[in-house]
Amino acid sequence: MRNRIHQNGRRRRSGAPAVIFDLDGALIHSTPDIAAAANRILVEDGAPALPEAVVAGMVGGGAPRFMERAYAAAGLSLQDYPDALARFLAAYHAGPVSRTRPFPGVDPMLRRLKRAGVRTALCTNKPRAATERVLQRLNWTGYFDLVLAGDDLPFKKPDPRPIRIILDLLGAARRDTLFVGDTWVDIAAAKAAGLPVALMSQGYAPDPASSMGADFILNSPRMLNRLVRLG
Repeated sequence: MRNRIHQNGRRRRSGAPAVIFDLDGALIHSTPDIAAAANRILVEDGAPALPEAVVAGMVGGGAPRFMERAYAAAGLSLQDYPDALARFLAAYHAGPVSRTRPFPGVDPMLRRLKRAGVRTALCTNKPRAATERVLQRLNWTGYFDLVLAGDDLPFKKPDPRPIRIILDLLGAARRDTLFVGDTWVDIAAAKAAGLPVALMSQGYAPDPASSMGADFILNSPRMLNRLVRLG
């Protein structure tokens, strides 16, 4: 495990409720910035730019998988452009929050969870540098007790091990923990880790949230407060 995993405070007793969040598509609308960076690289390589709606359906599996999908959608093979991923990451890290915003209702939801003493963690496939830029720009650095980014470990979601590591670091019991995401990647990782999973319906999955096998569908962030018994 790399030592960049960020944790605030100490472990609490296992009976304390905990919520683990995905980031892109669950809490933030980030596709404008992701699409801008990807399209810049695609155009450099002679491909047409992709619509934001198409890019949204590719987000969720980490940057390497995202670029594979983007190049395939543009009719190219990423294998023919070995530096494309590095160029994309450089372009994206230069401005990951130019147009990225929280989804409506997310900010007050996070504040309420914090006030109620609910343990919160972020488990994202987004690289650490971009994750930290987003959290700083949105003034969210104090909202999460632990942040695990996509390049902190040699494996990422849908592998369940990042979630298991978070549970251990938080001292949280599975029975008291909910995972909140937006795609099949989150469902697969959470269920393999033994957690119930809720999907934000505004997320980036190409299929309707109701068809993906989640335990709960959240049509608004406010619904999460009721799931963790905050009224």
